[in-house]
Amino acid sequence: YQAHANLGVVFEGLAEYERAESRYRHALHLVPDDWTTMKNLAALRLRAARAEAQRGNEGVARSALEESRQLVDRALRLNPAVPGGAQLWQAVQQELSARGAK
Repeated sequence: YQAHANLGVVFEGLAEYERAESRYRHALHLVPDDWTTMKNLAALRLRAARAEAQRGNEGVARSALEESRQLVDRALRLNPAVPGGAQLWQAVQQELSARGAK
């Protein structure tokens, strides 16, 4: 699983977001409670939500935000001290609030 998670980080760094998402999801399929990969995927989904919102695809953006919120919530339940987790949670909440979500 770690190789897939690491490839996700590499692909994300190369701005190959679809490939990064695929690797993160595969890593989580293998190890569902890996809070670091959850946090990374949550951040990636937040990025996707912002991009979709800029394109005017609010429904797709909302869906990506909801997934991001679920992932970061779960990561923080597994490890409340996940690096960057609290900041990511706050960013997701701000995006949801800006779009009128609860």
